[in-house]
Amino acid sequence: MPQFGSRLPHTAGPAALPPAPQRSETGPSDRELVRAALAVPATADPPARERAARELAGRHDAAVSAYAALCTTTTAAAELLRTSAERTAAQSFLRDGDAAWRPHLLNTVLHTAAVWSGTDARRHLVPGLLTWLEGSRAEIPVPVPGDDTGEVPLLVGAFRRLPGRLQTVLWHVTVEGEGLAQAARCTGSSAAAVRRWSESAEDEYRAVYGRLYEESVSPRCRPYSRLVLTTARTGLDRSVRGAAELAGHVQGCEGCARAFRDLSRLHAGQWAPLLAQELLPWCGGEYRQERVGQRLLPEVRGATGPRGPALSRGECRLRWAALGVAVVLVVTGVGLMNTVGPDASPVTRTARAGEHGDKWNHWTRSSPPSPGDLTSIAPSTPPTKPGPSRSPGTHVPSPSGRPAPPARLDLSQARLRWDFRMWGARPKDTSSFARPGEYHGYVDWRPDREGSVWFDGKSHVQTTQAVLDTSRSFTVSAWARPVPGGGTRTVAAQDGGNISGFTLQYSADDNRWRMAMGDADSPDAPQDEVLSSGPPAMDGWQHLTGVFDAGKRQLRLYVDGTLQGTGSHTSAWRADGPFTVGRGRRDGGGADLFQGYLDDVRVFQDALTGSQIADLVAAGHNS
Repeated sequence: MPQFGSRLPHTAGPAALPPAPQRSETGPSDRELVRAALAVPATADPPARERAARELAGRHDAAVSAYAALCTTTTAAAELLRTSAERTAAQSFLRDGDAAWRPHLLNTVLHTAAVWSGTDARRHLVPGLLTWLEGSRAEIPVPVPGDDTGEVPLLVGAFRRLPGRLQTVLWHVTVEGEGLAQAARCTGSSAAAVRRWSESAEDEYRAVYGRLYEESVSPRCRPYSRLVLTTARTGLDRSVRGAAELAGHVQGCEGCARAFRDLSRLHAGQWAPLLAQELLPWCGGEYRQERVGQRLLPEVRGATGPRGPALSRGECRLRWAALGVAVVLVVTGVGLMNTVGPDASPVTRTARAGEHGDKWNHWTRSSPPSPGDLTSIAPSTPPTKPGPSRSPGTHVPSPSGRPAPPARLDLSQARLRWDFRMWGARPKDTSSFARPGEYHGYVDWRPDREGSVWFDGKSHVQTTQAVLDTSRSFTVSAWARPVPGGGTRTVAAQDGGNISGFTLQYSADDNRWRMAMGDADSPDAPQDEVLSSGPPAMDGWQHLTGVFDAGKRQLRLYVDGTLQGTGSHTSAWRADGPFTVGRGRRDGGGADLFQGYLDDVRVFQDALTGSQIADLVAAGHNS
């Protein structure tokens, strides 16, 4: 492995590329510059290559370095990550028919970081990115269209279908706010032409999204697709014909609900954060904020104008000559386009009847609430980072001193939340669903942590009906403080007829935290489980999160935001009984009651990622 930040030896350029088209009279486009910078000396004048490299670096290096800095722990590592990505990005960019260079390059930086995470270079990535990659394996779309286009989120697929000039306008003008002049330079076009494109870019993107959505829907969803497109644009009141039927369909179809929310946000003008988060699925929002706020790496803060610092002739020559060596040394022969994370093995996904199949589950996304009408899935504002409240010992800043990655979790999407702030006969559900519970047995409310509940080993709290569909992806989290002694204790579960559909608990036999699901509603059915890597902290608060990812057929367990392990779970049965806190169910009756303190229970009908779970931990109790 090379030393990060060290100068790399000179090497020959890449193989000959097709000749560049004639330059526009307004200046070369990004594509022309990439082609010229990669041309070998036998077919191009070396000074011309240097000029092309200098121009391309002036346009984009400051931005790409800013994103690489969000991924790495040091400035030297950030620069090597950037240069490592540029070679692969350039080659795939030229193979692609039409695309915008900067989002393509930024996405390749993320892919390169994913490759690093499987090598010794992982120590140079920030902990938040490593956690996110662990929860998002094989879910980063490759940066160029191909056979995978149907397997990526519709927002990404629609962006790829746009002509490169419109992609450039949307990214540079809408996402990064650089203005029409920068978009004109990148496309090699006049400002007047870019202005005309900008007037139609958003309408064209919405139209392409709508066409892609209609092409992708299943026969069951097709009768509703036109109504989804119409209501997302105009809004829906109860008098609209078909409103009730559409609301019922959207309640049970994640794909149509996602399309409705996406299109509603696009029609509402929420373009910038939406595109940033979708096209850069890790830290895209923070990258955009830094770009808009001009908060760049220290070495480029002093640059004047959007073009960044000037480069010396030697730096330009070294930069483009070193790209191939950087990729070989850092990636160590792993093909970037074929490997997108530390585990590139195929992931089995479940396509349920009547839904859209893998393409809707390629990334985990928040599921819609259960609406009585479509007003409950109206467009929402972009997720915001939780407030400054922190629980001691639950958040470790990155070695670089930069803030943690931005929140990508909308806490309001919880399907239930009992924060136990107030004492009463019933715990109050502070989520939008307002599902109260009922205490059974003796419980004692305590004012510490702004409210928590003591369970004596004979008590619990439960809802009157099911909260989760346990055959679909879900996440359950809670703060727990068990006391020494006793047997197995369940923190949270949902009743089936004979056993719990899932259990998040302390296993006395293993002396570990445990997330488990059975293959069927029978005490004799096999169970799949994940155990924590160490014993619980008795008489100490810990944050527990259990995840069932139906798309990956996988169980995950997190303690204090750290992934403890994963396990396969291929069965999918639905436990229709009440959601319980403080007890499980076995042989048709209550079992494994909890003794100790519990606080801030949250439930999501979605498989949250590692970074989203880190946000829950960092938010602290009752925030």
